[in-house]
Amino acid sequence: MNESVVKAVYDGLNFLIVMSGVLYFIPFLLLYYPYYVALIFSLVNFIICLFKKLGKIQNNRFYYQKFFFDENFQYSITIILFLFISPKSFFVLSLIIYALLPLSYAIYAYTKTPIQLKELIQTKIVDNNGTILIFIASYSEIMVIFELVFGLFQGIIHVIPLFLYYQFLKYKYVKSYHTRLVFQAIREKLDPIFYSQHSPEMIKMVYTKIKTELYNRAMSIVEIVPQNNEQNQ
Repeated sequence: MNESVVKAVYDGLNFLIVMSGVLYFIPFLLLYYPYYVALIFSLVNFIICLFKKLGKIQNNRFYYQKFFFDENFQYSITIILFLFISPKSFFVLSLIIYALLPLSYAIYAYTKTPIQLKELIQTKIVDNNGTILIFIASYSEIMVIFELVFGLFQGIIHVIPLFLYYQFLKYKYVKSYHTRLVFQAIREKLDPIFYSQHSPEMIKMVYTKIKTELYNRAMSIVEIVPQNNEQNQ
């Protein structure tokens, strides 16, 4: 498919994701279908990005390894999971932000864009490479886990999404520098709460286990990277 056509489809889907998300968050409308529309368009976008990045399907172990561990695939699987459970506002907020970033760059590059809008995009997004928005998206992704924990009180079916999303967060912790920084900031806020003298020992144990596992996974990746770099040199 022509590169310009793919780009146009990509930008169009990002626009639809943002608009659907805005409709979902308008309180007096009380609409739920825009949430699922945003998820479906996001799923299509991540699939497009996945195959654009990896190219044609190849029947070898190296290709499948890249395929299954690619961020676009991980997001696609996670979106499919959320299509079958009740809406989680923080998750769709992160998808809106990830759609807004490339859409903003596309608007900025468009020659007929009003100068006021261009200046706003440049100062808030282009000049800092979207760092602020990425941090907000990372916060939103982490807050989803709390939405799912509260969902446990709604029925046993929420245990499976909670477990699967926890695996996704571990993946993000390893892959994303922004996610690790957000976790660190949240940890600094939570440590005094969970390690207080009033906190039950079981809660302390679970909290410590989660922290330790995330840290060990991240450090195992960090230790591998320098070795690979030395081999490449």
